[in-house]
Amino acid sequence: MGMDSLQKSGFREDVKFVILKLSQRIPLRYKAPRVVIENTPPALSYAEVVMQWETLDTEIAQFLETVAEEDIHKKIYKHPYMGMLDVIHGVQFLREHIIHHQSQIKRILRVIKKEGL
Repeated sequence: MGMDSLQKSGFREDVKFVILKLSQRIPLRYKAPRVVIENTPPALSYAEVVMQWETLDTEIAQFLETVAEEDIHKKIYKHPYMGMLDVIHGVQFLREHIIHHQSQIKRILRVIKKEGL
C-alpha cells in the first residue's frame, strides 16, 4: 500500500483545515485528545527536548523531500479530530500548533533559565 492508493484532499479537507487553523489562533484552551494523552512520554530535560526536536526536524525534512509533487495533496496526515489531511495541511498544522503553544513554551523556558535547568 503506497501513495498511489491514497485519496487526494479536496474542498472538504480545506474547510476542515480552516476550522483547525482558527481553533489554534483563538486564545482558548483545549483538552488534548485521549490518543495524545495516552502516548505522551514522561517529562524530558531541556537538553533532551532540544536533541529530540532536532532529530525530528531532520526526519520530517527528509520525509518531505521524498514526497513527489503530485502526491502533496494526498491525505497522509491523521489529525485526531479533523481526520485525514494532506501533507501541506499537516505541515501548516504543526506550525499553527507551535504558535498556539508559544506562550507556554516561553513560560517554561523562563522557568528553566531561572532555575538553571
